[in-house]
Amino acid sequence: SALNNALSRPVMVTVLQLAGLAIKFPLNALFLYGGMGVPAMGGPGCALASMIISWLWFVAAAAILMRNPAYKPLAIFTQYSPPNRARLWALVRLGVPMGFTYLIEITSFTLMAIFIARLGTVVLAGHQIAANLGAVAY
Repeated sequence: SALNNALSRPVMVTVLQLAGLAIKFPLNALFLYGGMGVPAMGGPGCALASMIISWLWFVAAAAILMRNPAYKPLAIFTQYSPPNRARLWALVRLGVPMGFTYLIEITSFTLMAIFIARLGTVVLAGHQIAANLGAVAY
């Protein structure tokens, strides 16, 4: 998705996410409540549905990157080169602080939801709405 955003091609990511969302609803229902020979799994069933969707996104995105002519000039999969330690270290120096900021942000919202859950469903729903608005604004 970062590559497509950098190339001003966010439509591919949007289409993949919408398709994944359309598939996730029936998969969640199937694994959550059971049916068609699949036992009801509850919460772990939702996790299984999310994992299936993530793998489908990966396979679809890789196929698009390999076959779409818009990505041919980038020569993404044309040759293999061994890892370059200097380049990797530069990426790690940039990526680790960015990763920690995401970790702190996501962890704080998650922990806050756990603390707020004791106050009732209405308060928790308000927190979820605020979190979603923050994500949309971001």
